[in-house]
Amino acid sequence: MVELSAEAQTAGRRTLARLDLEQLTDAVVEGAWEPFEFGSVAPPREEVRAAVRWNLDLAIQWLLNGQQLAGEEMKWIGELAREMAAAGQPLDRIPARYRRGARVAWHAVLETASEADRAALIEGADLLFEYVDSVSSAFGDAYEEAARDTSSLQEQRAQALFEHLRSGRELSARDREVAAEIGFQPDAAARAFLVSASSRRRPQQIAIAGRLRQLGVLAVVGGSQVLGLAPGPLPWRELDLPPEAIVAEGELATLDQIDATLEELRVVVEIATLRGRRGVVQADEFLLDLLLRGSPSIAARLVARVYGPLPDELARTLDVLIENDFDRTKAAEQLPVHRNTLRNRLVRVEELTGLELDPEGRALVSLAWVQRRTSAARVDAVRGSARGRAGLLTAAA
Repeated sequence: MVELSAEAQTAGRRTLARLDLEQLTDAVVEGAWEPFEFGSVAPPREEVRAAVRWNLDLAIQWLLNGQQLAGEEMKWIGELAREMAAAGQPLDRIPARYRRGARVAWHAVLETASEADRAALIEGADLLFEYVDSVSSAFGDAYEEAARDTSSLQEQRAQALFEHLRSGRELSARDREVAAEIGFQPDAAARAFLVSASSRRRPQQIAIAGRLRQLGVLAVVGGSQVLGLAPGPLPWRELDLPPEAIVAEGELATLDQIDATLEELRVVVEIATLRGRRGVVQADEFLLDLLLRGSPSIAARLVARVYGPLPDELARTLDVLIENDFDRTKAAEQLPVHRNTLRNRLVRVEELTGLELDPEGRALVSLAWVQRRTSAARVDAVRGSARGRAGLLTAAA
């Protein structure tokens, strides 16, 4: 491995000090890992973003510190490749986007660098893509080894059948052979479902998909989730799922409704996760969330209309009132304030928002409360994920 010159390393550190690595991570995700490229098996964005951020740290250490990939990093790359092979994902899906992500990141670095530093950094391009080649080579070797496994081949064929059904493509003789092996009727109505467990235990998802196929269900791995089609309700509680698993299941529907149903189930699972729910959940339990998610601009306007004019004390008062089903006695006890104080505060809420707490007003403030609570939970989840990832670059410094 050829190391950067001292001049280039100094220029790199000056440029790095001006870079916002979180913004750079988002730029790489947007520029190289658009979810639609993965079709219906897109991994969650948070999972992709965490992997991109981790790899940026590794690449920076490689460039500036001359630190080669250690056993732990190579192990992670190999595990990812084996999981992708077992999940039936194409070999080029990761390396191709890896290279594209490296280009996006490198252009961002050069744009941030001063003119003098930019000239010194040019020699880093070859070294960066030496890093990319090293990762791609390790990934390819592990993938090819895993792809020879019988279970990987079964998953790949199930993936192909699922994608063909989802896209409305005419099924091939191989597709129908796979369906017959599973015991799944590809021309009949079915229930779309989604199982979400721990994002860091993909072998677990692969095992779940395999068990479901043994029950006559078309199940495939998508990111950190298992999704697919079932001919009828499944005995989820008898399938020995991990305790953290969340299961969402749609109604019996025709195949042209697969995508819409899966998208709804993804929202249901996301909201259930944010609420700390586990086990089997029903879409009807989250109708307000689904309604708000379907009109994000209106949801944002609603929160701004209700909570925007309120100081913290009045916002907290309104929250407690809604949480107690608009029972003023219970709300006053929980705050705790005198009932007259609560009444005066609510009069002020009505004055500032222009809403009366009549049935229509209650509906509006309740919707705003649901959206605000969900948004806050999502922010907390992202912050918690960020705190949980070790800052390799910081440690190296």
